[in-house]
Amino acid sequence: MFMRNLCGVLLLGSALLACGSSTSGPGTGPDSGTPSGACDPVAFATLNSAGSNAKVCPAFIQCLGDKCSAAAQECAGPDYAKGLYAGICGSYYDCVKTCNCVKTCVDKCAPDSLDCSSCLLYTLGYGCTLPCASAVSSCGT
Repeated sequence: MFMRNLCGVLLLGSALLACGSSTSGPGTGPDSGTPSGACDPVAFATLNSAGSNAKVCPAFIQCLGDKCSAAAQECAGPDYAKGLYAGICGSYYDCVKTCNCVKTCVDKCAPDSLDCSSCLLYTLGYGCTLPCASAVSSCGT
């Protein structure tokens, strides 16, 4: 019930992951990909939350580290770059990691709370894809 209400509140132009979005997005595996099949849950979820169908690539991962490290730490915890997830969305990122960034699986991962949903959508999704727009466009779709 909480997630259904949360979806109604946060649905803004693009579907939030918890709402079962059907848009295609970045990731690895057959759905799309990051180079060499590596899954970066924070980069993947950042693009996916913003409704982007761009691939995760090294340029975007670098931009996140350069321009959005504080935001990523807020959502994913201080050791997110090491693949250790905590913060307000810790279990969400663990789910994305378990899904190996495959969109159809990630769409079943639910944000931990309203604060996590806000962090995914606004702090990272829109807040980091805009300053990293040139990196996003260089990644392709």
